[in-house]
Amino acid sequence: MKTNDLSAVMSVYKNDSPVFFQQAIDSVFKQTLQPKVFIIVVDGPVGNDLNDVIALAELHPYVKIVRLEQNCGAGAARKIAISECSTEFVALMDADDISIENRFEIQMHEFKDEKVGVVGGRIEEFRIDCGDLGIIRENPITSEEIYSFGKWRNPINHVTLMYRMAHYNLVGGYSNVRHIEDWELISRFLVNHVSIINIPKTLVHVRSSDAMVVRRRKWPKFFGRMTVFWVMYRNKYFGLHNYLGNVLIYLGLRLLPAGVTANLYKKVLRKKNN
Repeated sequence: MKTNDLSAVMSVYKNDSPVFFQQAIDSVFKQTLQPKVFIIVVDGPVGNDLNDVIALAELHPYVKIVRLEQNCGAGAARKIAISECSTEFVALMDADDISIENRFEIQMHEFKDEKVGVVGGRIEEFRIDCGDLGIIRENPITSEEIYSFGKWRNPINHVTLMYRMAHYNLVGGYSNVRHIEDWELISRFLVNHVSIINIPKTLVHVRSSDAMVVRRRKWPKFFGRMTVFWVMYRNKYFGLHNYLGNVLIYLGLRLLPAGVTANLYKKVLRKKNN
């Protein structure tokens, strides 16, 4: 296995912050294990500030910029980015998150086990500076735990993922569903017996804001979830009780007052790091 046979992929669109985007790019450039190629998909037209950051990144010898004429959404843009990869492994990055400096090195080490197809890890949320909230999203660790947990909640932190390309291609990659396309993809990995593990370590620092709860409560997001739940049931990852249970749970969360939903998100779905 070539330890640098790795692509990093990221998409950016017009509403992303140029400052946060630059920080995300820098966290790739600072990795102790550098990727062979870093593919950035520009998802539709962007403003001058973002274009300035893109122009600087493009000066780096292993950066490849792919521009899309129209905005197609994060999932579709990510799928296009991965289609440009010819390496054995691919790592995901978001345009406003910060990876720890040895993230890629830690994850690549896990692929020494040839059975492992997908590796994720924990995220730590922050507002201004990394560590200022001390809120960590943990995950189930083993493939068996992930399989069971994933019937009720997304068992992975999508922005931490690294794939073995052979397994990604085996399940057909990202589908055309919008909203929680990451959970739907993970369900197909699990149905096809691809081994997924989560490293019990924070790999990515993720920006948190009140707007996150607002986005989760939008009706298009809700109906997107319902579509994905139906796909999981049709693909036989869900049983009928899982399907109906998830529909009722997320309908309840959508109908609850926003403040209650935000409180549940902070106190139940996250762990405060003491």
